Amino acid sequence: MSARRIRLALVALALLAWLSTGVTTVAAGESGVVLRYGRAARVVAPGVALKLPWPLERVERVDVGLMRRMPIGYRLKDAERGIDPLPNEVQWLTGDTNIVELRANVLYRVEDPAAWLFHVADNEGEFGHRSFALRRIGEKVLSELVARTPVRDVLAPGAAGLQVRARDGIQAAADALGIGVRVTSVEVLNTAPPLMVIHSFNSVTDARAEADRLLVEARGVRLRELQNAEALANQILSEARSYAVAQEGRAQGLVKQLEAIEAGGLSPAKLRGIWFDIARRILARARILQLPANPDGSPVRYHRVR
Repeated sequence: MSARRIRLALVALALLAWLSTGVTTVAAGESGVVLRYGRAARVVAPGVALKLPWPLERVERVDVGLMRRMPIGYRLKDAERGIDPLPNEVQWLTGDTNIVELRANVLYRVEDPAAWLFHVADNEGEFGHRSFALRRIGEKVLSELVARTPVRDVLAPGAAGLQVRARDGIQAAADALGIGVRVTSVEVLNTAPPLMVIHSFNSVTDARAEADRLLVEARGVRLRELQNAEALANQILSEARSYAVAQEGRAQGLVKQLEAIEAGGLSPAKLRGIWFDIARRILARARILQLPANPDGSPVRYHRVR
């Protein structure tokens, strides 16, 4: 074989090898960001994809299926070594000017791989520049939320409301920054008062529990008293109605007697007895006592009750 043919074969092999760099594969659960002259050109799905040969284009692969975790209030490598976090990392000021220790995790996935790679400046940090930015966002959002929340709600088991508000706040800040992540949840791992004041916090907690107990008891007493008062009022109302019906019956009987008197259908003795009965009722209402009547129905005498 001549030297010329050898050179042509080598050139052909080199060309094929160079063109082969235009074929790339992306694994399942990943997205490939095709960079053209260092700038993101497009995103390719998992599988075999074509691109311009190196160095015209290259591919950065991002695991978009991985659930990532960003610690807030502590550092992963320190936690693995059993090293406690610094006070300025773990301590937070609450809305009622108390200090609590809080640790949390931000769970997230990469949603936009191109934004994840290029929309944040490449600052060095413990977790890389993108996660470092997300850590700062989480610290800012949690600081603002805890600063508006009473210590009692921060120390509540689970702090569910705080977790939901933190997730929404971190997502909004991440979207505004454009780092291309989807925050799935925020886990508050533990909340506790600082060790030096934990006894005072426990005393306050016990006092609040006692106040809550007394409040529940007071509400129960109030409810029972209201029920008793309502029952008594109903009883008095029922008795008043019965009395009104009885008085109405007596009044109707008196009216009938008066109508009979007006008609003149009664004997003088019967008429005198009716008038005597009416006078006795009137005098009784005027707090005047009447002595027993004579056999013929005439009154004996009256005297004033002092």
